Amino acid sequence: MTGIAEERSMDRKAQGSAFRGHVRVHETSAMDQEGLAGRFPDGERRRWVEGALASRQSKVLDMEIFEQRAWVLLGQAIADAGGEMAVLLLPRFRGLGFCCAAIRAAVQALRDHPLMVLTARVDEMDRAAAGAFQRAGFTLSGRDAPGEGARVVYTLALRGECTPFNVWI
Repeated sequence: MTGIAEERSMDRKAQGSAFRGHVRVHETSAMDQEGLAGRFPDGERRRWVEGALASRQSKVLDMEIFEQRAWVLLGQAIADAGGEMAVLLLPRFRGLGFCCAAIRAAVQALRDHPLMVLTARVDEMDRAAAGAFQRAGFTLSGRDAPGEGARVVYTLALRGECTPFNVWI
C-alpha cells in the first residue's frame, strides 16, 4: 500500500467494455428512409444510397441496442437488389466496438431475402470499417479502380451452391 486511494469502477460501461451482442433489427419505415442518403458523409456513397432507394428493391434496416432499459437506434443498414450493402452507425456509437455486432445482425436479417452474396465497398483508408466487416465474416475479394476514392471490396456468401445429390426426398 502506498497510501494513495485508488478508485476502481466495477461498471463495465465506464471501462469501455459493455456487452455489444444484443442488436435488434427491423425494417425502416418509408418515412425514415427519406433522409437516409443525407446521413452518409461521402458523396459517392450518398449517390449510391439515393439510387438504391429509388429502385424500390432495396432493403433498409434499423438496428437497435438495449441501452438504459430502452431500445435505442444504433444505426441503419441498406442492401440493394444486387447485394451491395452499407452500414451507418449513429455518431455517438462510432468507435465503441458496436459496428461488427451491427453488421452481423443486419446480415442475419438479410438472409431471409433472395441474395446469394453480400458485397461491401470500404474506403482504403478506413481501417476500422474494414476490420469490422472482416470480423463479421466478410472476406477481401478485390479493389475498385485505383486512384482517389479507391475502395476495397469485401464479400460474404449467404448461400452456397447445392448439388443435386444433396436433396431430401
